[in-house]
Amino acid sequence: MKEPEFTSPSLISRVLRDPVRLRRGAWLAALAVSLGGGVAGSGWAAVGSFAAILMALVWLLVPVVATGIGMGDAFFLRHGIGQRRVTIMLVLSTVAALVSCVVLAVASRPESQQELLSGALYLLLTLAVISWLAAVIGLGVGRSDGYLSRRIQNVDDRGW
Repeated sequence: MKEPEFTSPSLISRVLRDPVRLRRGAWLAALAVSLGGGVAGSGWAAVGSFAAILMALVWLLVPVVATGIGMGDAFFLRHGIGQRRVTIMLVLSTVAALVSCVVLAVASRPESQQELLSGALYLLLTLAVISWLAAVIGLGVGRSDGYLSRRIQNVDDRGW
């Protein structure tokens, strides 16, 4: 019996193969995850334990989405493109996360007027954490490309 031939790769393999599509799709997913974090943090989804489950799901998806963005950025960093952008993203996301944490701690009053503020701050916090983690992954993977192979080659050139 002849096995079927697969002429077209799956959607996942096409997205993972193309770093531009990977990064674009991961940023769209980051916005969706951050929106979920904002809704869960605002209290609008406070139907039983739904808000807690939604927030837990958001924080479980953060590393997955950040890895997609970081690996897309690492491809460009390997080719010498985007070093300044990723470094600026790292600094700005650190500042945004710290500011949103401080404002959330200060403005955590149970008033109904602050639901929008708290939702926006949770959205900012989630997006800042995703951006920070993506920048760290991108810089770590992109800048370390070939480090081990260069070290082995140096040892081999000098002899054991």
